[in-house]
Amino acid sequence: MLWVGLHGFGGQGEDLRPLFSSVVAENSSDSVWLPDLFLPGPLSPETDLAAWIDHFVKEIRIRAQGEPVQAIGYSLGGRLLLHILVNHPELFSAAVLVSSHPGITNSEEVRSRHLWEFQWAEKFRSLPWDQLWQEWNQNQVLQGSTANSHLPESEQARQLLAQSLIEWSPTRHQFAEAQIRGLPVPVLWLAGQRDRKYVQLYEGLKAQNVIQHLAFIPGAGHRAHLDQPDQVAKVVSDFFHA
Repeated sequence: MLWVGLHGFGGQGEDLRPLFSSVVAENSSDSVWLPDLFLPGPLSPETDLAAWIDHFVKEIRIRAQGEPVQAIGYSLGGRLLLHILVNHPELFSAAVLVSSHPGITNSEEVRSRHLWEFQWAEKFRSLPWDQLWQEWNQNQVLQGSTANSHLPESEQARQLLAQSLIEWSPTRHQFAEAQIRGLPVPVLWLAGQRDRKYVQLYEGLKAQNVIQHLAFIPGAGHRAHLDQPDQVAKVVSDFFHA
């Protein structure tokens, strides 16, 4: 089996290593792939979304060699993973989406999000690095959640991060709620209990039967896997190994 993990904004593939170490049996022959999304190449935001999906699927096929694939995506990584699930569900046996938005379609919310993205893209190009991340962690959805490690400063990192805010925006999702509802793959939607935005979002989706499997982690915020790693590992492991 191939296990795939997609990290969040500003992170690196190894960010999810502790979670996978808890979920994948130590003596397992399974392989784990944790790509870095902010290195130059076909899996970076330099690639438009349709081409990115093609590159990602090709890489999965090569690595999985016909074996089942189970995947975890956090936040930005979860949104990208959702694109793959919708377009190529046949590749997966199960997936977990942690604090991942299913897409913004309301016109007023789209306009507001675009303004927010362009403002932050400019900050990522210009603000002093430490100040930048201090301000980023003050975003309402991240407040009270454990700060994650971020990329070392470089002009390349600045440009890729700024570009990802636009290219990988939740306003650019290319699927509808009906496609999420119709996914033939079991998907667990997981959020921290203190992340009120995502608790309300996921509860609404569950009430509309858009999603089926839902878990909230007590004492955790948006970065649930960092706030309560043991609890998240248990919930995720139980889901995959049910």
